[in-house]
Amino acid sequence: MKFGKTYSEYIDKHARNRLSGCSNVEFKRLKKLLKKCPLQDHGSTPASVASSASVAAASSTSPGCVGCGGKFFGELKDELAEVVGCFNTRAQQLLQLHLASGLRKYVLRVKYSLARDSIAMIQEGQTLVKYASMNAIAVRKILKKYDKVHHSNEGLVFRGRLLAMRSELMQSPWLIELAALHINLAKSMNDSPQLTEAAGEFSCDFDGAAAILSCNLLDSVKLDINLTCSICLDMLFDPVALGCGHLFCNSCACSAASVAPFLGAKAARRSAQCPLCRQRGVYADAVRLNELAILVSDRFNGYWNERRKNERKEQLKQAKDHYQQELQAFTGI
Repeated sequence: MKFGKTYSEYIDKHARNRLSGCSNVEFKRLKKLLKKCPLQDHGSTPASVASSASVAAASSTSPGCVGCGGKFFGELKDELAEVVGCFNTRAQQLLQLHLASGLRKYVLRVKYSLARDSIAMIQEGQTLVKYASMNAIAVRKILKKYDKVHHSNEGLVFRGRLLAMRSELMQSPWLIELAALHINLAKSMNDSPQLTEAAGEFSCDFDGAAAILSCNLLDSVKLDINLTCSICLDMLFDPVALGCGHLFCNSCACSAASVAPFLGAKAARRSAQCPLCRQRGVYADAVRLNELAILVSDRFNGYWNERRKNERKEQLKQAKDHYQQELQAFTGI
């Protein structure tokens, strides 16, 4: 079955019923827009494409060819922004509910209208993962179609811009957290027959050379997340995801940005760069991966406790030195 039909069926049968209020990328409409483009004519040459692109650049603030109204990328960006906003909000609500306890858990359950049992939370998580992956694949395919029609790489370039704008759903830290949540919940109820159907969607391999968290998504897309910190080369401890999507131990990420770990990665300067991709401004969007921390600490309890003991001792010393310096600067003594 072609993806367009699969996507339409998903919208009609699943998205509208399970994710009311959430929008989706209008794949069918955008595809029709491309079909109406004069450059869809197979006789178009790279020269004519370049000429059209230059006209579009001069006539519109939005990138795209004049045949597509010069608004293709602008519309796609707006649609995707709504999808990302909905996914992030719903994912955070579910994760907050799982990590909360006592009265706070009750309040959140009522506020977000979420069920408290593990099966319902797993199903909600699966719904959100499918929502993210469906829309992410739709974006990739429509951008690929754009480049094919226009004989260009503008779609590929735009996809790179999405990464910089934190709009690439496959790089979302909340997708990692939902996968970890699924495994954590499933472990606590692994005898439940209701989990059989979804057992293969999320898995974690700690036996290989590197620990890998795997998500089997749609359309033969598989997401593998390496759980090794690229700075200390150990298993992620107190993991944090920077805005670019790269994962590090919180202490490693902070040290790379010359920030005391107890202050957190968000305290880094705006000019601080990702230790891997060297992108600036990614620390401001750092996310602590609490569900992933639970997963790793459960599987490597000895390692986790030993490292927590060592880091706590070091952070206490750093905190003491930090506040002494602050006091001296304030009092001038």
